[in-house]
Amino acid sequence: MAEKRSKPRYSTVQNVSYLLKSWWAWSRARLLFNFLLVPAEILLSLLGIAMAPAILNALSRGVTPMELCGVILAFTAGLCACTALKHAVEGSERTAANTNRLRLVEKLCGRIMTCDYAQLEDAEARAQLNRAFTFVRSNHSGGEEVVHNVVKITLDAVGLVFYGAMLCTLTPWLLVLLAGLAVVSFLAGRHAANLEYRDRSEWTVLDEKLDYLYEKPFAFEAGKDLRLYSIGGWFESLFSQVLGARSGWEKKTQARWYAVDALQGGLNLVRDGAAYALLLVLVLNGTILAADFVFYFGVVGGFSAWMTELIEKLRDLTRCSLECCEYRAFLEAPDDPRAKAEKTVPVSPGKPASIVFDHVSFHYPGAQQDAVHDLSFSIHPGEKVALVGLNGAGKTTCVKLLCGLYTPTAGKIFLNGVDLAACNRDAVFDAVTAVFQDVHFLPVSIALNVAAGQTVDRARVQRCLELSGLWERVSRLPDGMDTLLEKTVNENAAAFSGGEQQKLVLARALYKDAPLILLDEPTAALDPIAENEMYQKYGALTEGRTSVFISHRLSSTRFCDRILFLKGGKITEEGTHDALLQQGGDYAYMFKVQSHYYENANEREAADLG
Repeated sequence: MAEKRSKPRYSTVQNVSYLLKSWWAWSRARLLFNFLLVPAEILLSLLGIAMAPAILNALSRGVTPMELCGVILAFTAGLCACTALKHAVEGSERTAANTNRLRLVEKLCGRIMTCDYAQLEDAEARAQLNRAFTFVRSNHSGGEEVVHNVVKITLDAVGLVFYGAMLCTLTPWLLVLLAGLAVVSFLAGRHAANLEYRDRSEWTVLDEKLDYLYEKPFAFEAGKDLRLYSIGGWFESLFSQVLGARSGWEKKTQARWYAVDALQGGLNLVRDGAAYALLLVLVLNGTILAADFVFYFGVVGGFSAWMTELIEKLRDLTRCSLECCEYRAFLEAPDDPRAKAEKTVPVSPGKPASIVFDHVSFHYPGAQQDAVHDLSFSIHPGEKVALVGLNGAGKTTCVKLLCGLYTPTAGKIFLNGVDLAACNRDAVFDAVTAVFQDVHFLPVSIALNVAAGQTVDRARVQRCLELSGLWERVSRLPDGMDTLLEKTVNENAAAFSGGEQQKLVLARALYKDAPLILLDEPTAALDPIAENEMYQKYGALTEGRTSVFISHRLSSTRFCDRILFLKGGKITEEGTHDALLQQGGDYAYMFKVQSHYYENANEREAADLG
C-alpha cells in the first residue's frame, strides 16, 4: 500500500510564488493584462448596486425626464464599458492559462526524458509521475486553474476592502460577524483539502490502472489479442472492478466536501439573516432612508458574494497548490549524480572499446536477490562476445548496466579502463548504441528515425538500411526514406512487419556509429533466411566496434569470438562455440535440445514437401 503523506512539501504561498515567477518570465504583458479584470469587475459591481439608489434619489429630487435619462444612460454606458473589458480580459486569461499549462507540460516532459532511467521502472516513481501529471492533465487541472484563481482572489480581496469599508460606515460589528463566519468556512474547506491530499497516493494508483485499461483497447498491438482470445469481457470486468474502487475514494472525498458545503450554507444563512435584520431595524427606526436601504442591501449582498467566492477560490487554490507540490516533487527529485559528472568516456568513433566487469552485482528495487551477482569478465577491443543463458539469467540486465541505464549495486564496470560510474551519464549514452527487443519509433520519416536526432546524411541512411537488410523494402515505397511512420499519428504512414521493424532499429543503431554496440535479441522477429543473412553480415555490422550479442538461438553464437554462459546471475561457462560443445556443460545441453528441434522441424518440412 502506498504511503500516506500528511504534510505538503510547499505552502500555497510558496507554490503561487513559484508559478508567478514562471508566468512573469514567459509573458509579463499578458500576466499583467489579466489583472485588469479587478477594476473591470469592481466598477461593474459598484455601478450595479449604485444605479437603483441613484435613480431613486433623482426621482425624489424631482428631476426632468431628460435628466433622468441622462443618469440612466451614464450608468448604462459605464456598465457596457466594464462588461466589454471584463469579457476581453477573461478571453485573454483563458488563453494565457492554457498556454502556461502547456509550458508546464513541456517542463514535465523534459524532466521525464532526462530523469534517471531506473525511475521509469520503479513503481513508486511511476506513481509519483502520475500524481505530478494531475497538475497539468486538463484545462481544469491546477496548472491552468491557478491563473484564474490568483486573479479572482485578488479581485475578491479588493472587492471585500471596498464593500467592507462601506459596511463600516453603517456598523463595524457587522463586518466582524461576516469576516468571522468566513474564516470558519475557510478553515473547514482547508481541512477537507488536506485530507484529500493525504489520501491522494491511494487513488492515484487506481487512476494509473484505469488509464491503462482505457488506453489498451485502442492500441493497435493489443487489438489482435483482445479479439482472438476474447479478452474483452475480462477487460470490462477488470475495468469495472478498478472503477468501483476508485469510485469508493471519490464518494469518500465528495462526502467531506458535502459536509463543508452544508456548513458553509448554514453559516451563509446566519450571516445574511443577521445583516438583513439589522438593515430592517435601521430603516424602520428611521436611521437610514429607503434609498440607503436599497444601497446597503446591495452592499451586504455584494460583500457576501465576494466573501463566498473568495472562500471557494482559496479552497480551489489550496487544491491547485497540493497538485503543484506533486509536480514540483517530481521535477526536483534527486537525479543520478552521474548526470552532472564532468568526466567523459575515453572513446573515439571507429575505434572499438574494451569492457571490464569487476565483481559487479545488481538488484532491482524490492527484489529479494541480485539479478547479477559478483560478475567478472573482460571483453577486448573489437571482440564479438555472446551472452547466452536461460530466461532470467541476467543477460538484459548486463546490457542495461553497460548502457549506463543502471548503476551497479556493487563492483565496477570499466570502459577503456575508466569506471563508468564516475563518468557523465550522457557521455556514456553517446559511447554506446543498443538494439533491444522492444521497438519504438517516432512519428516522423524513416530517415529521421534512422538518424535519431543527428543530422540526416541520406547516403549514410541508405548504407545503414542496406546493412540491416531493409533498403530494398524502403526503396519500393512511394516516398522512399521520406515515408512517415506511426499510423496512430500519420494517416499515410508505412506499416512494417515485426521483422522489418527490428531491421529499422538495427539501422538506427548502425547510424549512431558508437564504439560499443549491444544487440539484445536483434533477430527475434526475423525469419530464418533473414536471420542467416544478418549473421553473414555480422562482421560488416560490427566493423570498428566492440559488440555484445544476446540470443536464445545458440546457432547464432558461432559467429562470435567468445561466448559467456550466464546462469543465476553468474558466468558458469566461457569459450568459443566449439570449445563449449566439447566441454559438455549447460551450453552444450541447450544447443543439443535446440538442434533436435531444428532437425525435427526440417524433417517435417521435407515430409510436407514430399
